[in-house]
Amino acid sequence: MGKLVQELSTNPTSHPHYSWVNQILCKKGKVVVSYNVTFQTKIIALYHDSAAGGHSGTTVTAKRVASTFY
Repeated sequence: MGKLVQELSTNPTSHPHYSWVNQILCKKGKVVVSYNVTFQTKIIALYHDSAAGGHSGTTVTAKRVASTFY
């Protein structure tokens, strides 16, 4: 991922589906989350446990997370 970020920093059009803005890597408008189980678990818990999420269940929570994160 480091190489991708470096290339996007020097040439923002080098990877058409990716963008690097404000130190955030996005793919097709979604925030890219590295393979970090602890971080991924925190994101899922945030979406599931928040007042807006309302303990929506597995399917709904997964769809909400997938709409924002890649």
